[in-house]
Amino acid sequence: MQALTDMGFEAPTPIQGEVIPHVLEGKDCLAQAPTGTGKTCAFGIPIINMINTSDSNVQSLILCPTRELARQIEEELRKILKYLEAVKVLAIYGGANFQRQIMALKKRPQIVVGTPGRIIDHIERKTLRLRGVNMVVLDEADEMLNMGFREDMDRILLEVNPDSQKIMFSATMPKAIIDISRSYQTDPVNVKTTISKSDMPQIKQYYVKLKEGSKIEALEKILNEQSYKCSIVFCNTKRKVDEVEKKLTSFGYKAKALHGDLRQSKRDFVMKGFRQKEFDILIATDVAARGIDVNDVEAIFNYDVPRDDEYYVHRVGRTARANKTGVSYSFASARDFHRIHECEKYINSKMEELELNGITDVSLASNRNRVDTTNSTRIFANVGMKDNATHDNFQKFICDFAKVESSDILEIKLLETYSFIEVTKEKAQNLIDLTGMTFNNRKVVMEITNPKTGGGNRNGGSSSRSPRGGSSRGGSYGDRRPSGDRPSYGDRRPSGDRPSYGDRRPSGDRPSYGDRRPSGDRPSYGDRRPSG
Repeated sequence: MQALTDMGFEAPTPIQGEVIPHVLEGKDCLAQAPTGTGKTCAFGIPIINMINTSDSNVQSLILCPTRELARQIEEELRKILKYLEAVKVLAIYGGANFQRQIMALKKRPQIVVGTPGRIIDHIERKTLRLRGVNMVVLDEADEMLNMGFREDMDRILLEVNPDSQKIMFSATMPKAIIDISRSYQTDPVNVKTTISKSDMPQIKQYYVKLKEGSKIEALEKILNEQSYKCSIVFCNTKRKVDEVEKKLTSFGYKAKALHGDLRQSKRDFVMKGFRQKEFDILIATDVAARGIDVNDVEAIFNYDVPRDDEYYVHRVGRTARANKTGVSYSFASARDFHRIHECEKYINSKMEELELNGITDVSLASNRNRVDTTNSTRIFANVGMKDNATHDNFQKFICDFAKVESSDILEIKLLETYSFIEVTKEKAQNLIDLTGMTFNNRKVVMEITNPKTGGGNRNGGSSSRSPRGGSSRGGSYGDRRPSGDRPSYGDRRPSGDRPSYGDRRPSGDRPSYGDRRPSGDRPSYGDRRPSG
């Protein structure tokens, strides 16, 4: 209690108030909570409270997706353990010296925090024994699944006592999470904490409409005008991080990059320098930045709009910490302008538009819920969400094979079984020519549809075909690709700066499924584990 007082606690957060009593009662928990809601203390406080100080075996195991998060959890638990010298905690993760970790394990920590790959390394070398574990925490379980850790998670869970208490935290609840819960948990208590406006009350959130090539100019203008002493710039790829760092340093700014291609020693050096205010601007990818916990961050720049709503919350939550205020800026170009609205829906709050004289892209509609139809054509498509279509993969399909730019597509409205595409008039025929190709086993039909009048279909247009109609024209989703330089549908290799179809996580920090090298859970492209 004294340690919690020193940490500034006056009352538990909602997730802590829900989870802690159940864990103390020995119940399994399946908790859905976004980043920044106090999850670490929600499981850390009861874990520490339940440690048997007379037993020097590993009693609690906490699995998390990245080394940065493992280090952050370790640091948070050490704060709670400030006056409890008999309880020891150790973080083990890839990229750190293996022999040093073995020596640290010989000091008999009761709590181990680690990434799946390095945990398995120690299990296989018999330097870590988990039979005495009576509590397992899977933190950010959905992220571990996205990164390809399912096989590793199963392997580790089979090593611990099957009667051990199991706590799972996940920002989302896909079927795979439910499957793990059913396989390993016993009558779990379900807890859900959602995003509300009060979750980020002290953060002023702006969006800026920009052409892709104007982003660095906009960033420099805001930095010059506001003179922030501590800010973070988020990019979706490692390549973009390096580009932005190079440009900012050439302008005279003190800026450093943080991403998965850096050695662990370099990443530690960068984070230490950022905490000690040796430079003003940190440029980072999402995965590399998951362990950032710095209280004085004044501004967050989404140089690239994140591809996942949860990442937006995670990024923006790096500022306004410790009861301070903060500001965020999201740079939106035509191809990702729709993501602004999606993020707003997720956080249940509106961002304010910020105009930068001479830089703002005035061609983008001011009202992001309405499209200027004076120079556009509305196209009906018999492809919908039932065909596993998302805004990103359907737009990629159209751009790749209709030979149009993303800026030509003004809006895609996805419905359950069909969709409407608002496209510039000169490119309308390009979309019509997609008729007969195949998207996710659905033979595509594209037709021009008229604005809603007295008749027509009830969704705002008329069409001579039924929504799920087919076409006699042949061809499949790869029929029109150029002679060998275009990846086929579903190919997950990177193409330039953007990740392949269906991938919503930064292309920057990825690995290969099941690789267990001690280098730190780092594998080849295709698996979704972070390079860390």
